[in-house]
Amino acid sequence: MDLMELLRAREMILQSAQTAYEPHLRALGTRGVPAPAIDEMRVALAGLVKKIADGTEMIDGMVSVYMRTFSEPEIRELLTFYKSPVGQKTIAQLPKVMQEGAQIGQQAFAKHQDEFGEIVQAIMKKHQVTLQPGDKPAEKP
Repeated sequence: MDLMELLRAREMILQSAQTAYEPHLRALGTRGVPAPAIDEMRVALAGLVKKIADGTEMIDGMVSVYMRTFSEPEIRELLTFYKSPVGQKTIAQLPKVMQEGAQIGQQAFAKHQDEFGEIVQAIMKKHQVTLQPGDKPAEKP
């Protein structure tokens, strides 16, 4: 069994993509996009993500990343670890841990949203940048 199979890479791609696009779909709902349209988008996105996950581009890319990052002996050690019970638990639980970590990060940053907004406004003022219709920054002459 190779490392990508052991890591359940295709399953991870599907889970990661869903985790990434779900908040955007929910946000569309708060902006008045009807639920049937959001459901249709969800189905379309899931189909596209499955097509990508079933292809070779992502897996081949990840193999390249691992090969650049780890030596062959290290990859053998990773294989041994991921075949162990704690390695299997890591594979199974890591997406949940990462998702919860991302939520914690979002909550932490949300507490400082106003502060960040003030910093952005000060920088834009310093550089004489104003936002134009369409949210494209335009420099003042």
